[in-house]
Amino acid sequence: MKLPFKLRVILALFQLGRERRQFERNPLYHQQRMWRRFRRNTLAKSPLYGDQRESCIEDFPIQGKLEFTRDFDFINTRGIRFDDAMRVAQEAEDSRDFTPTIDGVTVGLSSGTSGNRGVFLVSEEERAFWVAMVLQRILGFSLKKRKVAFFLRANSKLYTSVQSRLIRFSFFDLLIPVEQHFNELNDLQPDIVVGQPSLLMMLVDAQREGKLRIAPHKVISVAEVLSSEDQKAIESCFQVSVQQVYQCNEGMFGQTCAHGNFHLNEDGLLIEKDWLDETRFQPIVT
Repeated sequence: MKLPFKLRVILALFQLGRERRQFERNPLYHQQRMWRRFRRNTLAKSPLYGDQRESCIEDFPIQGKLEFTRDFDFINTRGIRFDDAMRVAQEAEDSRDFTPTIDGVTVGLSSGTSGNRGVFLVSEEERAFWVAMVLQRILGFSLKKRKVAFFLRANSKLYTSVQSRLIRFSFFDLLIPVEQHFNELNDLQPDIVVGQPSLLMMLVDAQREGKLRIAPHKVISVAEVLSSEDQKAIESCFQVSVQQVYQCNEGMFGQTCAHGNFHLNEDGLLIEKDWLDETRFQPIVT
C-alpha cells in the first residue's frame, strides 16, 4: 500500500532523528551500517554497480561529474536515460512548468555552484526525506504559519514539497527582473527569505532605498558562496543571522547552525576527506 506523502515525511523525521543519535554515539559504526544498507538497497539495483555491491568503500571507484554524466544511464536504479532526464528538466525550465516527472520521479537541474549544472533524480521516498531534512535542520518547527519567499532560477516539485498548512511556499523566478517582484514581496511579508547571495544583496539595496519593506525572521543563502562582506551587509540590513545551506546533486550537503558553524550531514552522507593541506579538504561524497 502506498503511504500518503505527509505520512512519509513524518516517518522520515523519526528516522532522521534516530540516525542522528546513532551517528553521534558512534560515527564510524553508523557510517559502516549506512554503507551496508546502501549496498543492499541501492547498489544491487544499479546496472553499473551491481557487481560491486560487496566492495568496501575504500575500494569503490571514485567518479567526477563528467564520469557521472557519461554513465548516468547505467548508474541510476530506475532505468531513466540521461537524455530523457535532461530533456524533461530543460523543457521545464523553458516552459516554467516544473511539475512534469518521469514515472513518478522528480527531475531537476542543479544550480551549478561549481560552474557545471547537473541533472538529478528524486523518488517520492527521497523527496519525503528531503522535506524532513529541511524541516528539521533549516526551517525548524513552528505552530505558527510561516511564509517562505524562495528565489531560484528554477523551481522543482522537490522544493514545493515543503508546502503545508503551516508553510506557505512562494517561488520567485530569477529569470524575471528582481524589481518586478518587489510589490509581491511587500504584500507577502515573508517570514523566511531564501536566495543566492547576489540576489540577497539586491534585496538589501532595495530595502535601503525604500523600494522594499520586509522584515524576515530568517534569511537563508543558497546556490553561491557567501562572502563575509555580503554576510555582514545582509545581517546588518535585516537584523538576523544568515543561515547557509549547500546542496549538491548528491543531496543536502550541509548547513550552518544557530551559532554560525557549518555542519556536514554525515549522518546521511558518507563523506571521505581528500586533504589539500592541514585545514582544507576536498570531500568525496557517497
